Amino acid sequence: MPEKPAPAAKAAGEYVVLIGAFANEANVKNLKAKLGEQGIKTISEPLDTPQGKKTRLRAGPFASKDAADKALDKIRSHQKHDSATKDEVIETVRELLWNAQREII
Repeated sequence: MPEKPAPAAKAAGEYVVLIGAFANEANVKNLKAKLGEQGIKTISEPLDTPQGKKTRLRAGPFASKDAADKALDKIRSHQKHDSATKDEVIETVRELLWNAQREII
């Protein structure tokens, strides 16, 4: 897992930060609330995966890469690492890598 994921460009001049894809809607609501308390807007969308339905959560949009990087730093500084969230993030990264490899082949 990369140390610092690069914010992805959403549209001209807009950047978002991928938080993760979660099977448990309660985790999404909890993260959205925590990010909202930090003044960080979120975008969530349904995601169909080979493992079932999930919700993709992103922070943003931000007007610049610098603003997205600052938000990512803020998120990390307030992040509490519980094992369930870590396992879900690892699962999401593995799934994204698997899907990327299948698209290349």
